[in-house]
Amino acid sequence: MKTPAKILTAAAAVFTGTGLAELCYAGAPERHAGALTREALGGTTYAHFADDVLAGADWIARQERQTLRVMSYDKKWLAAEFLPCEHAVGTILLFHGYRSCAQYDFAAYAQFLHEQGYNLLLCTQRAHGASGGSFITFGARERYDVLSWVTYLAQMLGFDHPLYLMGVSMGATSVLLASCFEFPANVRGIVADCGFTSPDAILRHVVRQHCPRLPVGAALAPMRVLAPVLAGYRLAGCSTPDALRAANYPVLFIHGEADTFVPCRMSEEGYLACRTEKTLLRIPGARHAQSALVAPERVLPAVAAFLNDHLEQEASSCSTKF
Repeated sequence: MKTPAKILTAAAAVFTGTGLAELCYAGAPERHAGALTREALGGTTYAHFADDVLAGADWIARQERQTLRVMSYDKKWLAAEFLPCEHAVGTILLFHGYRSCAQYDFAAYAQFLHEQGYNLLLCTQRAHGASGGSFITFGARERYDVLSWVTYLAQMLGFDHPLYLMGVSMGATSVLLASCFEFPANVRGIVADCGFTSPDAILRHVVRQHCPRLPVGAALAPMRVLAPVLAGYRLAGCSTPDALRAANYPVLFIHGEADTFVPCRMSEEGYLACRTEKTLLRIPGARHAQSALVAPERVLPAVAAFLNDHLEQEASSCSTKF
């Protein structure tokens, strides 16, 4: 083999190997197992709130529940836990974040929402826990899983039953990307806590944060090539601002101003793009996914007011709050 050919072959091998490593590192499945413990919270965004998170997770674990499964559009079994509420006024679908689980991400929300009179559906995102899937796709495919669960619940509870979508981190991105869908159900609104704007944007931000001297474009180029082939999505193939420009539902954005993992400006971008009724709640001092833990006295009443305000079907509105 001639030297130039050897060089090209070696370069192609390095490029492919780098792309596979990036894709597997960033998108490999996360299978939580066992009980949540203080040790398991160590090193996570919840470490300083271990008592509150463990108390919330314990409350979730003690509730009556029904395990549900639905087939995704690409033939993956998705799992969820349905927590019924007596005389429920509606149901909230809860979508957790990247490499997390509902017990972590909704520990500060679940009991409060249930006591407001809502059934809760704790969805396990694809490639997490008991749900199928070979890759986490940062909302690109998860948005269609939102549609699958909405359709399932509409068939289960009735097409007039009020539904809300709520997500934290990647779960917020998933529901925001689905905001432009015309759901075959009675979806009343969306609550998005610290979502990022796109797979490409969050990966670029993480690379800049952890490898500031590394050219971002070159670093992500292998993954950009291989993600569509192996994982079925493009890093720049979707964005929450684009979806929100065609949104069909009111949105409550929540974000901690001290969030360095998903900067607050990403929720601000979504807020500015959103064409429907919208509210942005910024929490000083709250880091990633900590808003409801840092300031429950502000966040929980704001969520309750948003849910109650849209419980009765209203004519579409474009009013805003900032």
